[in-house]
Amino acid sequence: MLHLECYMYLWDPQHKKDADLMEQDQRRAIKTIWVLENFSYEDSLRELEFFSLEKRRLQQDFIAAFQYLKVSCKKVGEELFTWSDSDRVKENNVKLREKRFKLDVRKEFLTQ
Repeated sequence: MLHLECYMYLWDPQHKKDADLMEQDQRRAIKTIWVLENFSYEDSLRELEFFSLEKRRLQQDFIAAFQYLKVSCKKVGEELFTWSDSDRVKENNVKLREKRFKLDVRKEFLTQ
């Protein structure tokens, strides 16, 4: 089981065909675990505390976006977002708060 977990984030396919092949390989690998042979694929993933490949890619995209914002808010994004320390956020006391900004951006351009 550790072998499956080690390669969890190894590759992020760009094409649907490659993603389907990876999902097929993951299904085949999970079927080899004899304890889970009577479970459906989704139940096996839940039992192993794994996510489907699509959910893992989405999770990694969110993590990458958060890390990008964390760095860029210190630089360029400071005029759009601020860090808010809030006790109301579960398990994470860091939250982005939108600053006020004007929606009349056309006044800032030369052509009207």
